[in-house]
Amino acid sequence: MLQAYNIEFVIADPVRVESNKKQVFKYYRLHGSPKPYWSSYNAEFLDQLAKHLNDSSWVIFDNTTSGAATQNALDLKYNR
Repeated sequence: MLQAYNIEFVIADPVRVESNKKQVFKYYRLHGSPKPYWSSYNAEFLDQLAKHLNDSSWVIFDNTTSGAATQNALDLKYNR
């Protein structure tokens, strides 16, 4: 299915595999950093992330243990 939609790579944090491929569809799965599932992302990180997004981008925040995911998603959405 991923090949059918030209999806070749998932961008995750923490990063497990580096890629220089240009993605048409971007899927980001963010677990929190430096402590996975707990840490909130700061405004600088979210600003940099926003520069890489396009209309075909999906961002999933999975830093839910501390409740940071919802606020990070709202900050990213409204600060773009």
